Amino acid sequence: MYPSSAVYKERYPVPDFGEERRRIKRTPEEAQKFFRRLQRKEIGRVNPIIKHERAVGFAAWILMAGAGTYVALFADFGDREHVFSPLRRRYQRFRSSFFTLSPAERAALGLDTP
Repeated sequence: MYPSSAVYKERYPVPDFGEERRRIKRTPEEAQKFFRRLQRKEIGRVNPIIKHERAVGFAAWILMAGAGTYVALFADFGDREHVFSPLRRRYQRFRSSFFTLSPAERAALGLDTP
């Protein structure tokens, strides 16, 4: 459905802002100038809509990464072998090596002697 079709205009009528507002015609150059000014940073303020969109986009990426990590490492797929099993085994080895002492470290601390 094209925006110029009659059905579209029936469903989504253009609001009436009054005769004075309708008489104002802007050139494409004026429209570009207007939108350029909305995005200028040297004014001292950033357009809050653009700032909000960036924050939402960043949060979406962080949430997707967190959800993917959770599914790959912690979600319960049962006891059978599945596509994430090798990754989970490697993660378990890393985690256990990170939280336990190596034999050399145990000897240096004197933990191996009775």
